[in-house]
Amino acid sequence: MTSCTTMDMFFNFFLIAMTMPFGLTDTAPLPQRNNQTAPICSEVCKFDEWFQRAHCEKRALGKVPLPSGCEGAIILELQGNSITYVDTELLSGYRNVKTLDISNNEISALEPETFVTMSDLKNLLLSDNQLMYIQNGTFSGTENHLQRLFLNGNQISNLTKDAFSGLHAVAALYLNNNQLEFLAATIFRGLYNMQYINLSMNHLTLIAAHTFKSLLNLRFLYLDNNKLSWLPNGLFTGLRSLEEVHLSHNALLYMSSPGSLGVHNNFSLLDLSHNNLTEPGNILPYLTIAERFYFGGNPYICDCDFLLVQQWYNNKPDKERSSYATSPVLCRLDSLAFNIDDVVIGVTSCDTGSATSSPRYTGIPDASLKQETTEVTKSPVLAQKNILDAVLTSPVSTSPLINDNKIQNVTQIEDKTFGVTIYCAVVLTLFFVLWTAKSVHSIVLRKKCKPFKGTVK
Repeated sequence: MTSCTTMDMFFNFFLIAMTMPFGLTDTAPLPQRNNQTAPICSEVCKFDEWFQRAHCEKRALGKVPLPSGCEGAIILELQGNSITYVDTELLSGYRNVKTLDISNNEISALEPETFVTMSDLKNLLLSDNQLMYIQNGTFSGTENHLQRLFLNGNQISNLTKDAFSGLHAVAALYLNNNQLEFLAATIFRGLYNMQYINLSMNHLTLIAAHTFKSLLNLRFLYLDNNKLSWLPNGLFTGLRSLEEVHLSHNALLYMSSPGSLGVHNNFSLLDLSHNNLTEPGNILPYLTIAERFYFGGNPYICDCDFLLVQQWYNNKPDKERSSYATSPVLCRLDSLAFNIDDVVIGVTSCDTGSATSSPRYTGIPDASLKQETTEVTKSPVLAQKNILDAVLTSPVSTSPLINDNKIQNVTQIEDKTFGVTIYCAVVLTLFFVLWTAKSVHSIVLRKKCKPFKGTVK
């Protein structure tokens, strides 16, 4: 009987140890409780009766203090201590608290219903702790009143599918500066009042297509500084309240059309800067989506689509350009780089009937190209715009800087001259060889026929 019990215990321990890192269990072992008697709030904290605020921050506390003397606290500040464990019993005496700041401590896990006794809790700050996961039911009991939840600056790599289930009153969720790699489609289900989500500074490589589907009131979405290389179609479908989307400093290789992603036309800010977008055609449909559209810092190629972007940009008043190019907007042609304010001399012909036509490049030497580029950049913006208009409105450019007809004529003349030169060289070489052979032959014949001295006649 004893051996069976031992085997059962070993099996249960093994199962918990194997499933916990993958979020397959709703329960996980918590840190050992500190046997040290909890201090009394009135002795270690400063209580401000006017604001009903208990100042317990940076007091080297290892436990949440007993509420004696702070029972009426509306704000409980416990940040900057060494607290490792929080449970319902420790918080049960703070029933009036609306803001609990327990950030910058050493909490590594929370048990379900930790905050169930805090019936008025509106703001919960758990930033800069050591949380690695969030269990189902952790925030049970706060569904009707919790409005702001701060989980940023932890080590969270896994969120169970119901980690935030029922938190329909939460309007702002901070999950930035964690280690999340994937967002499941159901993780934010039912959070109808959500207006702000910060997921920046994680390791996200994949987001399910309908992750944000139920967030009908979402206004601000931060996904910057992750590792996203693509966005699933329908990601923003139905989000009619969405105002700002931050996607800078990812690894996006292309952007689907606004219709495919479900993007509407009422954005106040869309940030696609500092990604891996190479084709300017990807951003053309987004130029009119947002009041502020950041698209610099990408390795665009110099093609006809870039000229269209450039024309659109140059048509903007000077005071509006800062709304689009907070980072340098460059395109590259071979070893050269052109700023959006420059004239891209290498692109000489674009088919106006197709925005995605391939460019035709000139054979201008690098030195002259750089010299002409420098001269053009010194000219007024209006002059640049006129040149670009000429490029964009005619299959063959009439610009004096990039006259395709002249270049073609010069090229043809050079080709003919080169051909004649080669032909003459070959003829002269053959003539010289034949002349040399004939001379050698004559000399040999004369030596054979010359009589020797002493010959008897």
